[in-house]
Parts: sequence; C-alpha cells; structure tokens
Amino acid sequence: MKKIILALLLTTAIHAEPLSDTLAKIYPSDKPLIRHLWTRVADSGAILRGTEAVEISADGNLVASCSKFGYDVMVWRAADGSLLWHSQSPAELEIVYFSPDNQYLASGGEDYYVRIWEVATGELLHELKHDHGLDGLCWSHDGNILASGSEGGDLYLWNTETWTLKDRVNAGTVINSVQFTSDDQQILTGGNEKHPDFPASNKGMRLGTVKVWNTADLSLAENYPGHTKSVKSARLSTDESLIISGSFDNTIKIWDRTTRKIKHSMAMPGNVEIVTFSPCGHFIYVGGQYHGIWVYSTQTYEKVLEIESSPVEYIDFTKNGRLMATAQEKSGVISLYTFEHKQGLSGQFINSLLSNPDLN
Repeated sequence: MKKIILALLLTTAIHAEPLSDTLAKIYPSDKPLIRHLWTRVADSGAILRGTEAVEISADGNLVASCSKFGYDVMVWRAADGSLLWHSQSPAELEIVYFSPDNQYLASGGEDYYVRIWEVATGELLHELKHDHGLDGLCWSHDGNILASGSEGGDLYLWNTETWTLKDRVNAGTVINSVQFTSDDQQILTGGNEKHPDFPASNKGMRLGTVKVWNTADLSLAENYPGHTKSVKSARLSTDESLIISGSFDNTIKIWDRTTRKIKHSMAMPGNVEIVTFSPCGHFIYVGGQYHGIWVYSTQTYEKVLEIESSPVEYIDFTKNGRLMATAQEKSGVISLYTFEHKQGLSGQFINSLLSNPDLN
C-alpha cells in the first residue's frame, strides 16, 4: 500500500512541475549521456554536398532536412531514419521548419521563395515570394503566423490561414535566425547591419545584431549590441530569461534579458554557425567552422563534452530534450542522437512513470 501511495505522489509531482525540472531529476546535469542513433546523406549533389538545416517535428516522429548543392527537401522517419519523401527546389536551400501541428513544412533558400509542403504527402501547397534569399524561418506556437528572415534584412510575418503577408519590418542587412517567444508576443532575430563608420559599399563591415520585436506591430522591443560580425544564431533559454548568440566574430554571448547586459562571453576557435540551450537548461550546444559539437555547462561555462562530427551548421532538439538532430555542412549528412537517463535512479521513481499492473 505504501508503494502505491508513493508512486501516486511521485507521478502527480512529476507531471505537475515544469518540464525542465522533470528533466533535471532524470537526466545528468554535469555531462549529457548522448548516443548516436543514425546518420543519413541529405544532399544529392553530384560533387559537393552540404546540409544547411535540420528540424524535428513537434511530435518527435519526423526529421526534415534541406541541402546546399542538391537543393533537396527531405523528410525522414525519426525511428529508423527511413526516407519518407524527397523534393527539390530551384536553388540552394537554407532552412526548414515544421508547423506546430506537424501538417506543414516550410522551406526557404536562395531563390527568394518560402515554400509550404504538405508533410504527409510532400505535395507543394504554397509559394511565398520575398525580395531576397531566406536564412531564417519560424512558426508561431499557435500556428497562425510564419515568420521569415531575409538576406535583405527584412522580417516578414505571414498569415497561415490566407498565406498573405501580415506585416514586415527592416531589421538590418541580413537576418540569419528567427525565434518566437513561448507566448508568441515577441520575436527574437539574429543577423547583421551596416557599420555606421564605413560606407555602404564596404560589404565586409557588418555589426552583428540581436534584437527582439513585438509581434503585434513589429516595433523594436529589445536590442543587444556587442557582436562585431554577423550573428548566425540567437536562441532563448527554456525560461526565456536569457538569450544566447553565436557569431562570425568567433564568440558566443549570453545575455540577461532583464538587464540587457552580457552575462558571459566565450571565445571559439572559428565562426559559430549554431548555438542553443538544451531543453533541460543544463547545457549549451555549439556548432561551427571546426570539427565536432561542443557542449558547455550553463553553470560553469566549461566544456563538458565534445561530440565527434564534421562541421555542424544546425542543431535541433525535441521539446522534451530526448532527441537531437544535427546538420553537417561540409559532409552533407544529418545525424540523430538520443540521451540516456542517470544511472542508479530510484526504482520507485521510475515505476511512478510507468503504466504497468504488475507494479501494483
């Protein structure tokens, strides 16, 4: 009887607390226990191959990728890496993103179009014209808005019921990264803008930008100056109190959103392509123009793990943090990883999460 009561209490507690707290109890906070599941070629280019982005669907069942030389859009089954469908665009692709309901996939690239695909069939449904190539995409959590960031520095908001342009604002000279806050009220962008002390013709002088915009009217809400070169990736922490940014100035910066000050800065050995917090909040994952995925502790900012890989362009997690997908720019492959829980977890704790009559 005591075991049943304890199991019920543990089950109630584990499902009532925030996901990040649950993950902290089950998975290590000092060093992730990561296991490789599969790797697949995701660029059909005949000579050179490069994978630009990879995304896991909201339900964790599918993985989408896009490529640099083969112009490929591919959707894979997460369970075994089998290819479900494959289509192609007229030019280099930079980004893919699933809708929250897993029904649609958006892709963007260098031919100035965002394309909307039906996930179940691979059918092309819509084409959204832009003035420049696309680097950033993100769906709002309610599914009503698709945000796209262009190489002309414009942030576009599209109504996903009518597929018409809802709003647009210029955020600089390039937008590389787009992310909605969890309530969809604001949008985080990373990119670059012209240096005020150099002429417009000098394309080499660009200051990195990290900005937050109000979704309702695209007014600027927050600005985080400090990067001396283009910001390739900007992401919110799980509780959205922090912003992390990775730049071609070979640094990663962590910003406190309350003070808008740099909380910590880390030097990297090369250009940073992607940087993100793990869903559990314990780790920072970094990929860039060097081999391997580097993992840092959010408590000490020390490197705790280096995962063998060719240079990584993009990293995505499932919301529950149990799967991680990577896109490897110079090899044209994608990889899927999973994580193991702590050793020596209490049997009663584990049993509280199971539906098994034999445990009663």
